[in-house]
Amino acid sequence: MMVFNRRTLEPAIVFQFPKEIIEEIFLRLPIKSLGKLRAVCKSWNSLIQTSTFIHNHLSRNQNQNQILLIQATVFLEGTDHDLFSLHLDNPPFDVYSNYKLINNPFVAYNNAHETSPKYKRDVYRELRRVHVVGTCNGLVCLVSQSDHSALIWNPCIRKYVMLTPNISRSEIKSYGFGYDSRTNNYNVLRIVRYKTEAWKISCEIWSLTQPFWRSLDAVPPVDEFRPTWWAASLCGATHWLHCVADKANSIVWFDMSSEVFGEMMIPQVLRKENVIISRYMNSLGLYEYPEFDEGQPLNMWVMKEYGVVESWAKLFTIQLPGKQVILRGFRNNGEAVITCLAKSEYPQILLNPKTNDIGDFQTNGYDSYDCEVAPFVETLVLIDQPHAISC
Repeated sequence: MMVFNRRTLEPAIVFQFPKEIIEEIFLRLPIKSLGKLRAVCKSWNSLIQTSTFIHNHLSRNQNQNQILLIQATVFLEGTDHDLFSLHLDNPPFDVYSNYKLINNPFVAYNNAHETSPKYKRDVYRELRRVHVVGTCNGLVCLVSQSDHSALIWNPCIRKYVMLTPNISRSEIKSYGFGYDSRTNNYNVLRIVRYKTEAWKISCEIWSLTQPFWRSLDAVPPVDEFRPTWWAASLCGATHWLHCVADKANSIVWFDMSSEVFGEMMIPQVLRKENVIISRYMNSLGLYEYPEFDEGQPLNMWVMKEYGVVESWAKLFTIQLPGKQVILRGFRNNGEAVITCLAKSEYPQILLNPKTNDIGDFQTNGYDSYDCEVAPFVETLVLIDQPHAISC
């Protein structure tokens, strides 16, 4: 292949590598470098945006960088704000330099679509608080706590997809987020409870390949199902704790591939207790918490073999005299991040479940009185979505 040197105008020889070799090199590169290479030529841009390349890059680099996604509640300008940051998963948990500034996608969407300064100011106050439905392969599903609108967000490439607008606010909604490995697709499940119809439930699903709400015939196999904000996604399914007064607690799950619901039992000792569902590494978890009593123990349970009720086992118990303890999440190595409430102090600590050793968890970035922590991976997912919005 013959090209000309821009400075000397003399002919120069450029060796053109086979596409297979270029792809193999690109698969080894970080997200930030691939973002720059997209601007070099059309063929490279097309390669990086293929679904096969995106899937292979995620599979190869899933364990390359140990990262934590931290959602911190900070007090700014007289109100609470939820801020997000990516941190290296090793002390002192520095902010990941590739992603120092991460914008709230809800605020970015409002700024891009509304022109009235007063409207922006009023809506911004509402959008400052968001709930993380779940994370999956470097994607984050967020729901606004003000109007329950939802989006799927990739903070690494700074793109998000806004889901179709919600229906009436008079209904109560719960969301689930997960991955369908059979179709290589990401789905959002919305469960709506109607107050005016004796708590009637309807279920709808939205996916990246079919970006609209589609009604489902499937219904949960329990009576009076009232899903909460808290859900845990793993093994291609989303799980909620099912709690009804005077009845035993259980777990309701929804499979993202088969689009069916099911029920799973929890340990006998937890069926009448205050329990929150969570994910512990690649296992389903439950933590039993006291009713806001200082000094009471917090117990963490895990299902060692998915779907096998007999495999539930207690992972750890933590009890600190004079302090209320709240589980905030886990590191990639399984250490638990816990908040200890004592008067006006909100210190975060680390607990090693294997040794019961306790250490400090202090992130370099900003101080907060409340935070949620989750392992995270870098991904290109959404880079090929035509309806994805930059933020």
